[in-house]
Amino acid sequence: MSTRKPLFISLCVASVISSTAWADDDVLSATSLGMGSTAVADGDVNDGITVNPGLLGLKARYDITAIGGLGYRGWVAGGNVVDSRQKFIAMGIGYQRAVYEPPLTDDDIPGWYAEGTTPSNFKRYHDIHLGAAVPVLDRKLSFGINGAVSITEHDRQGQDILGNLDFGMGARPTPWLTIGVVGRNLIPIKDQPEFPMAVMAGVRADDEAIGAVALDVNVNVQNFEVPPVSVRFGLEKTIASVADLRLGYHWEGPQDAHRLSAGLGAHNDKGSVDFGFDMPLQNIELKALVLRLGIHIKT
Repeated sequence: MSTRKPLFISLCVASVISSTAWADDDVLSATSLGMGSTAVADGDVNDGITVNPGLLGLKARYDITAIGGLGYRGWVAGGNVVDSRQKFIAMGIGYQRAVYEPPLTDDDIPGWYAEGTTPSNFKRYHDIHLGAAVPVLDRKLSFGINGAVSITEHDRQGQDILGNLDFGMGARPTPWLTIGVVGRNLIPIKDQPEFPMAVMAGVRADDEAIGAVALDVNVNVQNFEVPPVSVRFGLEKTIASVADLRLGYHWEGPQDAHRLSAGLGAHNDKGSVDFGFDMPLQNIELKALVLRLGIHIKT
């Protein structure tokens, strides 16, 4: 495929996911999920479309990713494309369909319902994502923006449209070090208190012999009714040159919500197949597990 071919991606409405389980406001691949949901400084996967658009311009590539799996009390499926072969712009586009049935909250309970029955609480999402970045300094630095439109249909709250904009920066001063900073939810379509403005920073170090280590920190700066701080940590080790083993940890404070994750992948120069899961370390139940399978194709 010629690198002189115009961008495959042209114009689209954009989005980031929405819901109380809005996938942490992100669409994460099985790769990132297995590493504790770290994605702010990983410029080699397509998660930058929704997490940190500044990462999109750090590497010239054309990648396609398909994801599917079980989410929190539901399921999720989707895919995305990143085209960053052009010298002056990189773009990514994605779509995700998600359905969840979280426990009823006080706001969810209807005014009346038949005795002996439990009202359904399915939350359905159609999410479209768009990210763009401008690389500079021979792709050592990149600045990006992503948009968000999520069309929701809930049993309790009905239909709605949510959306937002993020602004991010990615830097790769050396081949083994990547740094990311992103301002989250800076321009909402409407008042969305459950998705506050936040600043997220991350760092990732890669070494072919040793493996990779990643750390993300998220600080909410607007609504402190949601966890004000989130810390995510992940490790990755390549085994036998074609398989990747991943471990991760995710803490949401001050609620002391501790989560553990792990993943496994097989790769070659054409792409990879990855599996990841995430589980709470307290109040463990089957419906609280997050399982994800991803297929990553490089062209």
